[in-house]
Amino acid sequence: PRARPPRRPLRVGLVLDDPITRRPVDPTCVRAVKIAGDALRALGHRVEVDHPRALATFLAPLRDYPDALAHGRAVQLRWLARAAGRPLRAGDVDARLLEAARAGAAVPRARRAAARRAMRAAVAPLLDWWRDHDLLVTPTLRQPAWPLGLPDDGSQQGFFTFAASFTGQPAVSLPLHRSPAGLPAGVQIVAALGADEALLDVSEALEEALPWRERWPPIAEDAGEGADPGERPASGR
Repeated sequence: PRARPPRRPLRVGLVLDDPITRRPVDPTCVRAVKIAGDALRALGHRVEVDHPRALATFLAPLRDYPDALAHGRAVQLRWLARAAGRPLRAGDVDARLLEAARAGAAVPRARRAAARRAMRAAVAPLLDWWRDHDLLVTPTLRQPAWPLGLPDDGSQQGFFTFAASFTGQPAVSLPLHRSPAGLPAGVQIVAALGADEALLDVSEALEEALPWRERWPPIAEDAGEGADPGERPASGR
C-alpha cells in the first residue's frame, strides 16, 4: 500500500556536527542534512537544529567494554556465515573484522552481561528527547565514500548510526545528496521506538521530493553505458 502522509506536522531535529566524537563533519555530509531539512520543512514539518544532549556522553559507559563490542562482531559474522552457507574466510570480509570476531567469541558470559548493563545505562538518557521530537536527521557517515574497504581509523566513519543500533529505534539511510565526485551522500533519519510506519511515510515523501532513482555515480554510468537504468549491472549499483 502507498504510504500515508503524517496526520500532523512532525518535530524534526537536525544534527550538523558530530556530538559523539567532536570531530569535524565533511561539508558534503552537512549539506546533505540541510537539504533533507529544507525538504521536510517544505512538506510542512517543524525543523530545528537539535539533538539528544545525551549523545555527547553516549559512549562513555561502553568504554570499559571494548571486548563486548567485539563480541557483537562475532555475532554478526556468524549470521553472515549462515547466510553464505559456509564458514567465512580471508577475503570474504575485512581482515580486521575477522580478528575482532575471533577476539569477541572468547569474551566470558559474565563480562558480556556486565556490558549489556552498561549499554542499557548508555541508552536510557537518549530516549527522553523523543518526548518532544518525532525525527532525528543526521549524516549517515562523517565523510563521503572512501575506496572499497574500511578506513584505517574507524572514527572516520563517524558514530551517527551507533545510537539507534543500541536503542532499537527504527532508522533509514537515504541517498539525498551527492559529493563533488558524484558519489551518494547519505542522510540517516531516526524515529521514535515503534514509529516504523511514520518513518516509512516520511522516507517515501522525501524520495518523491528529492528523487534519486536515476541518479548514478560515474562508475555506474560507465558500467551501464547504453543500458536501460533498470538493467544496469549489479556491480554498478
